[in-house]
Amino acid sequence: MSIDIHILKNGQAEKLLYSINESSYSILEPIFEKYKNKTGLYIDPYGTLKLSSGLEILISLISEKAEKNQTELPEYKKILSILNEAQSNNYGIIFVGE
Repeated sequence: MSIDIHILKNGQAEKLLYSINESSYSILEPIFEKYKNKTGLYIDPYGTLKLSSGLEILISLISEKAEKNQTELPEYKKILSILNEAQSNNYGIIFVGE
């Protein structure tokens, strides 16, 4: 099981930025649940989610969790780096599950 994160361009997955493996997903899944509760959008290991905007909420949730849980900080930092870069450079991202 993995979720690939790609740049979203013209509605299609472009350059692969990162792959979330099963152990990483177990760390991130509670954050994805909170994101779903706030937005109605779910980052699903078996589905696809395109985000051309609204990254602020996901960035905020991950940042909040990272501050509270230093042991899983490297995983949070990697995802935050990808999301912040996408937001700064005005490109969307797509999460592609298996």
